[in-house]
Amino acid sequence: CNKLPYVVHTRDVYPGQSTEQLHAVLSRFNAAIAATSSVQTVKYKETPAAGCLTFMEVTERNGGSFLGYEDGKSAIFINKSNYKKKFQEYLDNPNDPRWRRIADEGRRHALENLSNDVGVEKLVHAMRKILGEKNAKI
Repeated sequence: CNKLPYVVHTRDVYPGQSTEQLHAVLSRFNAAIAATSSVQTVKYKETPAAGCLTFMEVTERNGGSFLGYEDGKSAIFINKSNYKKKFQEYLDNPNDPRWRRIADEGRRHALENLSNDVGVEKLVHAMRKILGEKNAKI
């Protein structure tokens, strides 16, 4: 992806932005790429949560499917063999309303299922289960 002429890193567009400001930076874009071949990273949550149509590398190796996004519904799944075709499909018609629908669904999914609040609730539930509800003091 990095060698394509139309791919720009946000760190290059907005140098010096802190991690806390990433959401504000991402929200200025209609589409963004979350692609890490080895593991999924926080980009897989932040990018859709910012409302961007997310081109997301989902492979068996990086475990991206674990996050629960659906190809063509809440993200556009890419891999080494299809990413140019998927990007071009978007670039050929960036105003197609389906892109906004996918971006909105990705945002909804990230906020409802992958936020820190949801993660803490799952952790508390797991700890209570391990400790036994009657012994849990949280």
